[in-house]
Formats: sequence, C-alpha cells, structure tokens
Amino acid sequence: MKRVLVVHGEGEASHEVRSVISQRADGLESDEASSLDVARRLVKNQHFDAVILGAGLKQLSLASFLKLLTPKQRVLFIDDTSPVRVVDQLFAALELPRSVSFDEEVIDDLGFAGNVAFAQVEWNGATLLRAQISRRDVDPTALASAQQAGQLSGPGLAQTVEIFWDDPRPHVLQHAAPGVSLDRLVKQRSSWGAPFALALGRGIADGVVTLHEAGFSAGTLRAPSIWLTEDGEVLLLGHGLTQLPFTRLTYYGLPSEAPPEEYGTALPPKIPGDAFRLGVLLAQVATNVSPVTHLNPVDYLRREWQPRLDVSLTALEPFLHGDSVDRPRGELLRTVLEAAAPADRRELIRDAVKWSRATPALRW
Repeated sequence: MKRVLVVHGEGEASHEVRSVISQRADGLESDEASSLDVARRLVKNQHFDAVILGAGLKQLSLASFLKLLTPKQRVLFIDDTSPVRVVDQLFAALELPRSVSFDEEVIDDLGFAGNVAFAQVEWNGATLLRAQISRRDVDPTALASAQQAGQLSGPGLAQTVEIFWDDPRPHVLQHAAPGVSLDRLVKQRSSWGAPFALALGRGIADGVVTLHEAGFSAGTLRAPSIWLTEDGEVLLLGHGLTQLPFTRLTYYGLPSEAPPEEYGTALPPKIPGDAFRLGVLLAQVATNVSPVTHLNPVDYLRREWQPRLDVSLTALEPFLHGDSVDRPRGELLRTVLEAAAPADRRELIRDAVKWSRATPALRW
C-alpha cells in the first residue's frame, strides 16, 4: 500500500485532489496537512511515498520542508492543473495501476461550432460531452475569459464536470441528460418548421440569458453546440470555449451567422451579436435557408438590408436587425421567444429526440 500526503495551500484545489484520491485510488492511502508546519511533523514520524503541495505555500518554508524529504519520495505541485490530472501524474510517479481511465474514448463525433469540436465520450465509466478547441493559437486573454465562463452553471447550460486547460488543445467535459445533438437532427431532416424552431429558440434562450447575466456572450451558436434531452430540455454545450475568437468568413465571401459588426473579423463574439446568431440558426432549422445569405457583402456591412424570413418566423425580425442596439438581449430575448413559442414546446423537443433516436443519422 502506497501512502501520499496532501499539504493544503490556497484555494480548494488541494481539497479536490484529496477527494479524487479517496474516491478512485486503489492501493493508495492519503493523509492531509493543513500547513507546512503540520506536514513537517508528519513526515518526520511517518513514511509517505509521495507529497502533493498546494498552491501559494511560502517559498522559504517550502524550501526547508523539501529538505526533509528523501530522493525516493515523489513531490507534485498543484497549479492550474485539474484535480484528476494531478492524481493521474501521481499514479504514474508511483507506478500504480489505475482503477479508472483518465483518457476519454470518443463514442460519437458531434461536429464543429466555430473553433470548437464536439464529441460524446466515455470517461471514467460515464458518458459525457466534450468540447475541445480545434486550434491552439488562442489569445491568452480570451482564454482566461473562457475559463471564467466555462465554470458557470445555471439554467440552459450543460453541467461542467472537468476543465482541462493545460492540454495542448484545452477542452471541457460536461454532463447532460440523455438526448441528441441538434446537429444530428438537421442531418436527419433538413427543415423542421417554425413551431419546432421557435420551441427550440425558447429553450436556447435560458442558456443565453444565464451567460448574459454573468456578462458573457453565448458565442458561436451552431447545431453541434446545442443538446436536446429526452425530457424536452435544451442545453448549450462548451460555454466558455464557444466564446473564443474565430474568423468566420472573409469580406469576399457571403455572410453566415456573423452579425455585421463582427463579420470578417477575428474579434471575440459580443453579447449584442448573440440574438443575430440565434435568429440565423432558428431560421435555418425551420426552413433550411439562411435569412441573410442572399445579401451581397457591401450591403451587409452597410447594414442596409432586410432579412428574408418566412411569414411564420416574423418573431425573429428583431433578432436580425443590422444595428446591434435594436436587437434583444438578456431577459428581453427570452421574453420575445416565450411569446412566440408554442405552448407544447417541451413536447415538441421530446418528440424530436424520440424520432431522432429511431431514425438513422446521415454522415458527411
């Protein structure tokens, strides 16, 4: 039996590490010390195969403590690494067999939304959803903001289980009730009609409002980043990562989901653009036709245009204003979609998920 001592520092990271050890470590016992002074007494009187040191410990005290350890005793430092990764490193250092796997096994690729790849994965015996940056050249400031957004929880957001920011391609693992990706639905049926699209929009609004109230944009809103559950819920996936900058199109292409003020740029998405991105997504889900791709880039950038919307989607007109100040955001966005969505909106989502699971999905 191997023994490890966890020395607590600033924050909760060291407590989380010990919790992971106690839950998952076969052949490993752990003890804890509230300070280096306590740890010093413990290592003098007991044997430990490894020591894990929390963040923020005083350097002078730390240096004197390390002198008490033998070369055979492994030392690990907690920084921004996730608790699971620290334990993973511990198992490797002590050459212990792992009771669980710390790597994700991909079950199903869910597609891309902007700069983020989505997948359904198996991890530690659980089926989770993974959002992973598809490129590593991300601005550090933007990544710091994404970390804050990724830790949010609330209505309309998938529950974040682990965040791996130290990986070559940072990613998050999230839990959601059984369901299907919106990307699967639109590949199975190209157009879903206005009632379903508006029901979908009302569900998405919960997650968008949660992010707006915390001061964050929902970022890229595309089919792979939307999850529909068997209970009729709609959840945003990868919140945090979907806010990272992504060059959507050049000025020489045609508009996609980018609002005019963000079109052709690599700037981070802004809150005023969320309504526009949502309006484009819902119109495409309803009719399989974008309300803005008929425009030429010059008129689009001048904001001298009107979107093409089916009469059944007139509720989306405020979302597609060229001027960002005229678009709804926050609670107003939800109120508009609440009024437009059918009363049986959750039933429509449930039926769509049930139908999707019984229908083969197209792949391309």
